[in-house]
Amino acid sequence: HPKKMTTRVTRELLLAKGTPKCAHLRHVKKIDLSNLQLSTSDLDPRLLSQMTRLKELNVSGNLLSEIPPNLGLVELRVLNCANNQLEDIMSLSQFPHLEDLIYEDNLYLTVSSGSRVIMMYMLSNLQRINGKDITSSANHLRFVNSRELMARVTSFWEKNYKDQFSDPPSPEEIREVGKAFVKSAVAKVNYGPNSLREFTKWRVGSFVSLSNYWADDLVSLHANVNFEKYQNDSKDTPRKSMRIQHQREGQMLSTPQSSKSRSGVAKQNETRTSLRKRNHSVTPGTLAEEKRTPRKKSKCKTPIALEPLHFLQSHSKNNNPDDFSTQLWACAFEPESNSTQILGLQSSRTVATCGGDSVCVIDCETGKVQHKYKSMGEEFFSLAWTTLTVVDKGHRRKLNILAVGGRKGVVKLIHTRVNYCYGQIKAHKKPISTLCFNPKRETFLFTGSYDESIILWDIGVPDCDYNFKVSQLLTLKVCSTPLRVSLVPTCPDQYLVAASDNGCFAWDITLSKRDGKRQIEMEFVFPIYEDEDADGNFHMVDSLAFCNQDLVASKNLMQGSIYLWSWSRTLKARRKQSKKVNAVILWEMEWSKTDVPYISLFTCPEENRILCGDEKGDVWMYELPEFTKEEKTSGTKFSPTQILQWPAVRVQGNIIEGSLINSVTTDPGFRYLIAITDKNIIAIWKRT
Repeated sequence: HPKKMTTRVTRELLLAKGTPKCAHLRHVKKIDLSNLQLSTSDLDPRLLSQMTRLKELNVSGNLLSEIPPNLGLVELRVLNCANNQLEDIMSLSQFPHLEDLIYEDNLYLTVSSGSRVIMMYMLSNLQRINGKDITSSANHLRFVNSRELMARVTSFWEKNYKDQFSDPPSPEEIREVGKAFVKSAVAKVNYGPNSLREFTKWRVGSFVSLSNYWADDLVSLHANVNFEKYQNDSKDTPRKSMRIQHQREGQMLSTPQSSKSRSGVAKQNETRTSLRKRNHSVTPGTLAEEKRTPRKKSKCKTPIALEPLHFLQSHSKNNNPDDFSTQLWACAFEPESNSTQILGLQSSRTVATCGGDSVCVIDCETGKVQHKYKSMGEEFFSLAWTTLTVVDKGHRRKLNILAVGGRKGVVKLIHTRVNYCYGQIKAHKKPISTLCFNPKRETFLFTGSYDESIILWDIGVPDCDYNFKVSQLLTLKVCSTPLRVSLVPTCPDQYLVAASDNGCFAWDITLSKRDGKRQIEMEFVFPIYEDEDADGNFHMVDSLAFCNQDLVASKNLMQGSIYLWSWSRTLKARRKQSKKVNAVILWEMEWSKTDVPYISLFTCPEENRILCGDEKGDVWMYELPEFTKEEKTSGTKFSPTQILQWPAVRVQGNIIEGSLINSVTTDPGFRYLIAITDKNIIAIWKRT
């Protein structure tokens, strides 16, 4: 072998190879140590650990047999260790935030699919391996596959080893049985294809070495053995396999086409369209507000000046200008992905709307429909945006993806910038009622349905050819139709809250929990429930949203007001193991006395505002008050800061009276306010 040309890794070399150029290693964020003929011993942890802010490390083209442990690079996001002599990957677990890993041209690792799978599981934030997105596959492996393995290991223990002890067992007997169990489980417990065999053996070994399920069994035998070394590594049990249709639709966002009438939908499925007609027959006299409490003037003193800008009919059937019957159900502003400013402070002026069989993307300033997507026979009820990070030829870029769903129970995934619906997910057998992305995990999508369930999907990241993988991660059982869902801002990976047609509920959505199917964790009880009688049922909570990190705004059908309640105080007041929890109401805001369901409220945390339309076409606007530590004790309702009234809208010489506003939204900076109606009208106001 030719003699190695030694490169001594010094502080001066690291500063020279690092960026940005600086005088201290702690300021280095990216470093290129490629093609320096480095061996493992050349990487001195004492030196490298000084780069505490390092995000990207390139050690490709060297002679490394392993990545040294304890490098101290806890902030590392990108690691390129391609073209080395690596044989072991276990030391990569020292990089908990690693997102992008390149290890090709390491003979042992490259040919071993088991190594790849182990890395996918071990590095929980890993998104790409050798330039390819693996988020969906990795999350399915971490949660679904591991649940099934844990279930099989547990079953193997209970069937073959749990009862093989004398009474009482000796410590020696327990140790011998434990050794036999570990060896036998690794050899005999299998799950998945042959490509996962290496991972399966490694994972089973982890289970039987670390899990306390069988340790608890042994402790219950009163054996004098120390089990403190065991740690809880609980995983969920198996559930139904996902039903995915991964399909390129091969069509651009297009102009309207003919569609079936919505009257057929009401007969086929008890969706919001038919329920609204049914509920609208309720006698107005049953409204709870009439017999409840006095009003109080609002303490809010800052109205917002708005002027009407555009009124659009962009969802008309067959481009019919006389279509004033198509109901529009959801709207949301596109995220501003190109902003270099503080997240949330840069506003987009592009809004998406859905209703009937179409989805529109509109420029609020010009009033022009930039893109339109139609699906024959569909009736869209909900939409949600997410921003995905894709890597193309080594360059990262952001893609804004719009998810839409409705009567067919199918989620459409649309890349709006190029007018392309690149795939769909057969999420439910009944209509989809609500959609919500996890703000911390860009590929995690919750879908709520009239089948009385909420499902968590990982939609993955499309490659340059729009190929993608989808995985079903969790199913939440609801006792009614979920109408709005929201993740708790302070713990979006732990709790999901849903408004439904029979109450307001919360679930523990921690993915490391044992069950893949979750029952309701909490049901929130509101004061309005005390007024229920034979003439009025106030359990339908038809809208809900967080106003800030803790404050929740919700409204019940026929309540005539909006509750503001504290998530943290409500949880604190919960009795141990109690399912029903009294919501800690901090404020009650006066709202319309309508009996019409499915009018959604909206919160703008950046501007400290709540907005909600009504059945007359008006928009009620509230500036959040200052809250004290005392919860609401009286029945006083506070008036809105202002009410934006429906203007005189003329179409072909005729004045369109106030339309029922189904939903409202604003951009984060509150430059534009959008209201969508049951008369196929999109109203756009601009702040002056």
